Amino acid sequence: GSVAYLFDRVGLLTFPQGTNEEAVMEVAVAADADEVEVTDEGIVEVTTAPEVFDAVHDALKSAGLAVEFAEILQRPSSQAVLDDENSEKVMGLIDALDELDDVQEVFTNASLAGDLLSEE
Repeated sequence: GSVAYLFDRVGLLTFPQGTNEEAVMEVAVAADADEVEVTDEGIVEVTTAPEVFDAVHDALKSAGLAVEFAEILQRPSSQAVLDDENSEKVMGLIDALDELDDVQEVFTNASLAGDLLSEE
């Protein structure tokens, strides 16, 4: 809890490349989603408040839209960009924390080097 202020609790739903953004936006906005964006990779992302996550998720599925990922998570309010060396260290720490039985999830505000992300 000591670093909770660095994160915002949000619902995130993603749709694969080629998904009709307008169709997603129409349903998501009607269901009270906060934001609909398309990433540089062409993935459509819907952000919601945690309180309306289930309603938005159900509305999008009912509309026949293929939800690829759906989860309530902690999104960093700002990111720390790391070089390769520090990215490796942070990945080691994340892996070590993830292995602990008492740890359910690990969130980070680190923007890891691209090569490390592709190795996962």
